[in-house]
Amino acid sequence: MISSSMYKVLSKKRISIYGGVNMFRSLLTTHYLLQSKTSRRGFTLVELLIVIAIIGVLSSVVIASTTASRSKAHDVRRIGDLKEIQLALALYYDVNRVYPSALFTIVADQYLPSIPVDPDLTQTYEYQLNSGIYCLGAKFEGSMPNDIPDADCSIPSSAQGVTNDSWFKVTP
Repeated sequence: MISSSMYKVLSKKRISIYGGVNMFRSLLTTHYLLQSKTSRRGFTLVELLIVIAIIGVLSSVVIASTTASRSKAHDVRRIGDLKEIQLALALYYDVNRVYPSALFTIVADQYLPSIPVDPDLTQTYEYQLNSGIYCLGAKFEGSMPNDIPDADCSIPSSAQGVTNDSWFKVTP
């Protein structure tokens, strides 16, 4: 049997053993907590790749929508430019009773401050005069406008890559 004095000694050792285990456990827990706090400061590679993919998808949607808006704005400007040229040609016709042979004539006679430039710098506005009737043309990026009647003009040979569906023509 264990005497009371031995019990005291054993219980102290037991406490010190359990205390050591508890202390070891607390050290491990503290070490794990410290390690997990330092390793969780940044993002993981997977998280970064997901964020980059989301940003890429969003930016492609924004770019696509702005491109469509830009081409619509260019087409609206083309219609405005053609109407401006039409007005200058009408003023020229009222005074001279004939349409000019070239567009620079309406600029030289001050019916138009300058010939408008197509928003797409690779294209130009076309002007043809046949048998006293003129034809103005512009290449559209989008669909043809329905509210302005289309003229029966030939597509000029200088218009590269143009089809009847994208070539907008007007007459007086």
